[in-house]
Amino acid sequence: MTEYGVHWNFFLTIAVVLLVGKVLPKLVHVERFGFIGVFLLVIYQMALRFGGLQEYIENDQRQSLLDKNKEGVFSCIGYLAINLLATRMGVGIKKLYFKNEKMKLRNYLLYTSFLCYSLYYMISTSIPASRRLANATYCIWIVALCTGHLGAFLSVECCFHAAGAESVLLDSLNKHQLPAFLLANLLTGAINMTMQIMLMREWQAISILLLYTGCVICGVLFVLK
Repeated sequence: MTEYGVHWNFFLTIAVVLLVGKVLPKLVHVERFGFIGVFLLVIYQMALRFGGLQEYIENDQRQSLLDKNKEGVFSCIGYLAINLLATRMGVGIKKLYFKNEKMKLRNYLLYTSFLCYSLYYMISTSIPASRRLANATYCIWIVALCTGHLGAFLSVECCFHAAGAESVLLDSLNKHQLPAFLLANLLTGAINMTMQIMLMREWQAISILLLYTGCVICGVLFVLK
């Protein structure tokens, strides 16, 4: 059994989120995705906190098919909310990026990250983040993390582009995102199956992480290019 249940796995979660993400734009304008994402997250968190959903997910009852996969099924709501928020933000990001207003975009990303981190620290003491539940705290943390990283990467890009430099790695990664994701997951699986990662010392774990990162980078640069 995994953190997603007996039969469920993260690839099924991705499939559900992508399917809904393909159908929803035909029913609702993308400009409303932000509101829908926040609304969905609030309703889901209320169901977890006050509706007994969290107790149901965390108990050991495994009788029906839903019982056996309840973590994966219900966490789809949280991941869908993240997808909707990211899609809505992506519209604004593209507009600013292709208008070449990169400094304005960087400030927007870093400001959003700061607000999300502030909200995260405010509620995390009473509602701990849980990837298993994909609750509101976890989703807010993911948004804060991603916008913060994008803002930092954009700052670096602005510096290098100002010097006339181009990144071959980023260009290759942007063109082959799904194959790179699958390569990274295959390497993760291989490591988990061949090594006792929970028993390793710190220097061993760091060495494996560096080797893993190097393999992914080489794969993106030479295999997928």
